[in-house]
Amino acid sequence: MHERHDPTRLHLPGGRDDARVSISQVILRWSLQRGVAVIPRSSNPSHIREDDDIYGFSLTDGEMATIAAL
Repeated sequence: MHERHDPTRLHLPGGRDDARVSISQVILRWSLQRGVAVIPRSSNPSHIREDDDIYGFSLTDGEMATIAAL
Protein backbone atom coordinates (compact mmCIF):
# COMPACT_ATOMS: atom_id res chain seq x y z
CA MET A 1 0.00 0.00 0.00
CA HIS A 2 1.31 3.47 -0.91
CA GLU A 3 1.50 6.18 1.71
CA ARG A 4 -0.65 9.11 0.69
CA HIS A 5 1.28 12.32 0.13
CA ASP A 6 0.19 15.10 2.46
CA PRO A 7 1.23 18.49 0.98
CA THR A 8 1.03 20.14 4.42
CA ARG A 9 3.59 17.78 5.93
CA LEU A 10 7.21 18.81 5.52
CA HIS A 11 9.68 16.01 4.87
CA LEU A 12 13.18 17.14 5.74
CA PRO A 13 16.23 15.58 4.06
CA GLY A 14 19.12 13.88 5.81
CA GLY A 15 17.06 11.49 7.88
CA ARG A 16 15.45 14.20 9.96
CA ASP A 17 11.81 13.79 10.75
CA ASP A 18 9.09 15.73 12.53
CA ALA A 19 10.12 14.18 15.86
CA ARG A 20 13.58 15.77 15.66
CA VAL A 21 12.79 19.14 14.04
CA SER A 22 9.84 20.96 15.53
CA ILE A 23 7.34 23.01 13.60
CA SER A 24 8.61 26.08 15.46
CA GLN A 25 12.17 25.38 14.32
CA VAL A 26 11.03 24.97 10.70
CA ILE A 27 9.09 28.25 10.79
CA LEU A 28 12.03 30.11 12.34
CA ARG A 29 14.46 28.59 9.82
CA TRP A 30 12.14 29.39 6.90
CA SER A 31 11.94 33.02 8.04
CA LEU A 32 15.71 33.33 8.40
CA GLN A 33 16.34 31.84 4.96
CA ARG A 34 13.94 34.41 3.50
CA GLY A 35 16.01 37.17 5.12
CA VAL A 36 13.43 38.01 7.77
CA ALA A 37 14.75 38.90 11.21
CA VAL A 38 12.99 36.81 13.82
CA ILE A 39 12.76 37.40 17.55
CA PRO A 40 11.31 34.29 19.17
CA ARG A 41 9.69 34.87 22.54
CA SER A 42 9.58 32.32 25.32
CA SER A 43 10.19 32.10 29.03
CA ASN A 44 10.37 28.30 28.92
CA PRO A 45 14.07 27.22 29.02
CA SER A 46 13.51 24.18 26.80
CA HIS A 47 11.70 26.29 24.19
CA ILE A 48 14.50 28.84 24.26
CA ARG A 49 17.10 26.09 23.64
CA GLU A 50 14.94 24.63 20.85
CA ASP A 51 14.52 28.04 19.21
CA ASP A 52 18.29 28.51 19.27
CA ASP A 53 18.88 25.14 17.58
CA ILE A 54 17.91 26.22 14.05
CA TYR A 55 21.40 26.60 12.61
CA GLY A 56 22.16 22.88 12.28
CA PHE A 57 19.90 22.40 9.28
CA SER A 58 18.66 24.29 6.27
CA LEU A 59 15.60 23.96 4.08
CA THR A 60 15.83 23.06 0.42
CA ASP A 61 14.36 25.28 -2.28
CA GLY A 62 11.51 22.78 -2.63
CA GLU A 63 10.78 22.86 1.09
CA MET A 64 10.86 26.66 1.07
CA ALA A 65 8.36 26.69 -1.80
CA THR A 66 6.12 24.15 -0.09
CA ILE A 67 5.92 26.27 3.06
CA ALA A 68 5.38 29.48 1.06
CA ALA A 69 2.45 27.85 -0.75
CA LEU A 70 0.61 27.04 2.49
